[in-house]
Amino acid sequence: MDSAQFLFRVGIVLGLSGSINVDQLKALKAEASGIWKPYGIELSWFEPNADCGSHQPIDAMPVDWILQLAADPLEPSNAVLGSVRFREGVPDNTIHLLYAPLSRLVLDAMIGNWSIGSLPVPVRDRLVGQALGRVVAHELGHVLLALPAHDRSGLMRPTFLQSDLIAANRDRLRLSKTYLRRLEQRMTGIATP
Repeated sequence: MDSAQFLFRVGIVLGLSGSINVDQLKALKAEASGIWKPYGIELSWFEPNADCGSHQPIDAMPVDWILQLAADPLEPSNAVLGSVRFREGVPDNTIHLLYAPLSRLVLDAMIGNWSIGSLPVPVRDRLVGQALGRVVAHELGHVLLALPAHDRSGLMRPTFLQSDLIAANRDRLRLSKTYLRRLEQRMTGIATP
């Protein structure tokens, strides 16, 4: 798919707590957008206080779909880093992100002999933000594909290793051919001319 031709535009309203700082948020946006761009999905980010309080009606925004990104304060006992709730097989329009466990996972990881937690703050923030963006991209996949299920590998696999979240490349974050076909079918059926 030609990355210059977007099939579908998704607006994401940021409903995040104060835990995520500006540099982490910048890296989150860049990472999630970079993962979906090759598939023709363009992400637009909206600050609720700056953008959504405007006089422009929500249906006039230049996007095909609006989602909410929420940082959940609750920490489940399992290793969940993000979620999308499904009701009767239909995904909810809110992506839930669990900042604290995800941040801890990244900060406890190692790059060579270096603990990420001991690296300079700008590097730590970039890596935490990148990991947040990868989890958001995965959860967005559940919404766009309308599937609560997981794939065996790639972006939609059920678990990510620390190394998957902090790697410099996105080689292990691609959609499988089966999921790519499903995405193309769904976007063709949803997108407006």
